[in-house]
Amino acid sequence: MSGRQWAFWRGALQSLRDQLGNLGQPLIVRHGDVIAAPRQLLREHEVSAVWSHQETGNAWPFARHRAVAAFLRDAGVPWWEVRQHGVVRGRCDRDR
Repeated sequence: MSGRQWAFWRGALQSLRDQLGNLGQPLIVRHGDVIAAPRQLLREHEVSAVWSHQETGNAWPFARHRAVAAFLRDAGVPWWEVRQHGVVRGRCDRDR
């Protein structure tokens, strides 16, 4: 990701942190190895399922996605992904 993209995300996360703080719910941001953060969260909390948007980026985020999917599957935690826009992952073409 570029510095411009990180700056956008930093601002968006700060806004979300402020909004959640007003509701009494902290925003927890983890960084580092893609499996270390969910592994730690599963150790610290009783997680019954994970919800996220469906990754539709390039090879780097898709590899990250596959690693998290395998980890959650092995941990027995259901993962529900919501399509984030009109892109359908796994399609071979854009017809229909």
